[in-house]
Amino acid sequence: MDARRAEHLHQQQSSVLADIAAAISSTAHEALERALTRATALGLDKSHDLSMVAKVVRGKEVLLRLNHGLRRLALAMRDVGEGNGADLVSLCQAIDECRRLAFAPPELGRAVQLRDDMRDNEEAARSAVDRMDADRAVDILEHARALGQTLTCEADIQSLLQLPPRKLIQLRLKAAMQRGDAEGVVSATLDIKRCFFEEHPAASEAFAVGSFFGLRPRDTFSVKMGLRLTELGEGMLQFTTNPIHTSITRLDPGHATVACKSFKHILGYMGDRVYTYPATLAQDIVETGLVGGAGMRDELLIQLTKQLTKNPSDSSRFFGWQLIEICLAAFRPSEHLENHLEWFLREAGDDGRNALELLHLSAWTGGTGKVPSAVRREPLPGGVERERKESDSF
Repeated sequence: MDARRAEHLHQQQSSVLADIAAAISSTAHEALERALTRATALGLDKSHDLSMVAKVVRGKEVLLRLNHGLRRLALAMRDVGEGNGADLVSLCQAIDECRRLAFAPPELGRAVQLRDDMRDNEEAARSAVDRMDADRAVDILEHARALGQTLTCEADIQSLLQLPPRKLIQLRLKAAMQRGDAEGVVSATLDIKRCFFEEHPAASEAFAVGSFFGLRPRDTFSVKMGLRLTELGEGMLQFTTNPIHTSITRLDPGHATVACKSFKHILGYMGDRVYTYPATLAQDIVETGLVGGAGMRDELLIQLTKQLTKNPSDSSRFFGWQLIEICLAAFRPSEHLENHLEWFLREAGDDGRNALELLHLSAWTGGTGKVPSAVRREPLPGGVERERKESDSF
């Protein structure tokens, strides 16, 4: 009977030691706790067999480390949950400790996700501060606070938010220019111009296209073949389906002749004059602007504003906006025309939004300086057409 009991006890002890070894190998926290509880109940920690005692002690040491890692993880997660200003360093250390132990409790996955979110917040916040992007910084700050996270650059964000709006925009522009960030430059310069126009109510008159000093006088434009036609002068800056007889801006006779030809091409591209291959006209117009100099470029852009003013045709306007975008991608207006064109595009609302951004981009880069390699026009549902630009530079 004693022999059978001894054999049974030995089997129990061997089973518990095997469970301890397996739990240590797999860092199974709960399984190790259970195995050690059984080992204590069997008296293995006080056995005369030193090898058994050593295995139990080893199990207890591992369990102690696992408990320590679990406590560190729980404390870090608790601070987040209670909004106590989560410390990213402490959270990372707790995760690293668990990973060194090859310990993967259920809390680890949540902690890793939280750590990644906090790291993303830190990186995004620093980027927002570097870019002087106050709106983005506020969004990140709110998200961080929702996690219970205190950003390391929170003081910088608060300083950013205390800057006057105009100063902040200027710093955004400076930062974007230093980075060579064209998108950032466009965003900042758009805001600078928006502030300028908002602060100067008289801008609508001062920067209307009709106030551009480079325009040909209306009474001069109204003379055609020696006859003064009042309607020509009155409609100088409004849509027409008829070719123009001279340039709209003050060009010399040679360039004025080229301008008249380009206007026919604009009519053709917009569908107001029949051409066999209207898509190729966009290339001709851009090339004329690139070759003809600043005065010719201003002339072409003014011609496009003319054709987009009081134009009753949806299709014609559709192509007109596309054509002005193609031109602005390739070249910029002169500094003298820039504000007039800006005002025109802003007044156009959503129709002029893309062209307005391209205006600011070309003002920064000078434009691509290239003729698009191909321009295709395709039909859209409802009979309206569109063009698709395919170019090395688009």
